[in-house]
Amino acid sequence: MKVLVSGATGYIGKNLCERLLESDIQFAALIRNSTQSTYFSNLEIQTYLIDSEAPETDLNEACTDFGPTSIVHAAGIWSNGRSPEDLSKLVQVNISYSTHLALAALRVNAKFYNLATYWQLSQPKVFTIKNFYTQTKQTFENLLDSLIEYEGLSATSLYLYDNFGPNDPRGKIVDLLIANSESLTPLRMSDPGKYLNLLYISDVVDGIISSLNMQANTRNLEIANSELITLKKLVALVEDSVQRKIPVGWTSVDSSIHDSLIHNFQYPQPLNWVPKYDLKSGIAELLDKRSQ
Repeated sequence: MKVLVSGATGYIGKNLCERLLESDIQFAALIRNSTQSTYFSNLEIQTYLIDSEAPETDLNEACTDFGPTSIVHAAGIWSNGRSPEDLSKLVQVNISYSTHLALAALRVNAKFYNLATYWQLSQPKVFTIKNFYTQTKQTFENLLDSLIEYEGLSATSLYLYDNFGPNDPRGKIVDLLIANSESLTPLRMSDPGKYLNLLYISDVVDGIISSLNMQANTRNLEIANSELITLKKLVALVEDSVQRKIPVGWTSVDSSIHDSLIHNFQYPQPLNWVPKYDLKSGIAELLDKRSQ
């Protein structure tokens, strides 16, 4: 197996590359930011620098040179803005860049794995009011369907829910709660009964690799926790883990809290994959690594 990882400088992509280093799988990374090349060269990871504004030639050359059997597409940008500038950036990466990569996979007969978001599983009425990020991700998903049906692309979309782990720059809910327990900054949140679906990053990466090892050409898979937790219970779990109270006021929505949906189990899980971490052990692992 030869795996090409796009979005290797992002949180999930970087963790996937670090795990692949520990395996016997040959892989290379696609990066769109040359300032991060030193990190990969220090780890002796083969990289290809891609011009994100005009990626077609670079992507085709990278695929031809490396000859992947599988491509994991973890690249993407997130924004909740609705300005023309926001939409332009989202279209450029989440639709245009992604489509050029899928076409490059088709040319070299590589299996294409697209990391999708649980936002796309919303009911139609909910989906239409979500941000441009969700809509551009779904637009690419629709293009994938066409490439599969009419051009013969082999592709699987891996739907991810929220995740957390060490050295995460994304400001996710678990890190936010830990930070507020330290700063004692009052945190306003609404709907304590809201259900969350959270996985530790190590389990997310295991799920992706398990998907790569599956022989069946399954169109959609979910990498998700079968056990949900309410927002209020998550706060209590973090408080118990850090042995400190978190000043939460259940009054209004904090913009840095990402909404989550009740898990509907629309698609199967990767074959032979079971999360190794429950939330308590994942938070404990995160706190241990933060202290090192």
